[in-house]
Amino acid sequence: AQAVFGIALGKADEISSARFGGVDSTFMEDPSAPFEYAPLVNTDYWTVGYAGLKMGSKDIFGTGATTAIVDSGTTVALLSTEQANAVIAELKATTTGLTVQSNGIAFYDGPCPTGAADVTVSIAGANGNIDVAIPSSQYFELIQGQCVLRIMGSPQLVILGDVFMRNVYSVFDQGNSRVGFKKAKAIKK
Repeated sequence: AQAVFGIALGKADEISSARFGGVDSTFMEDPSAPFEYAPLVNTDYWTVGYAGLKMGSKDIFGTGATTAIVDSGTTVALLSTEQANAVIAELKATTTGLTVQSNGIAFYDGPCPTGAADVTVSIAGANGNIDVAIPSSQYFELIQGQCVLRIMGSPQLVILGDVFMRNVYSVFDQGNSRVGFKKAKAIKK
């Protein structure tokens, strides 16, 4: 077996998968396409270079983090405080009814807005940037009648949790100190 594990994270109505010692092509949109790899910049966590962030076509990278942790155990996308605030400002400018609490949680009372722009995360890959688009259906979640934004700010860390990972099949390659990404295929339960 290889020193790798592959992860596909699905939404509540989709199947998730973890394969230790290899990958599961069932969860890849195009199994024959090569993985795009990002070298680890810190081996304490699965930390990769963080190259930028866009909302729609608007660059909102700002200042702050140059690295990001890829973590299946984090349920949100934790961005720099400046980036999270820029995403919230863009949503306030293009939608109505967004409330932001003092703890940083943002939500709409009622259904999630339609037509919000994709958020695209750029990771520093071995062969150029790896861009992963996160549609609004992934960064919003309807919880007990409220539409919660699953993007939050942090003064110190960027963590690309399941909001990011639901869009890619990820292979964690310990033997080569890298993380690989490929477009995921959702499989309904």
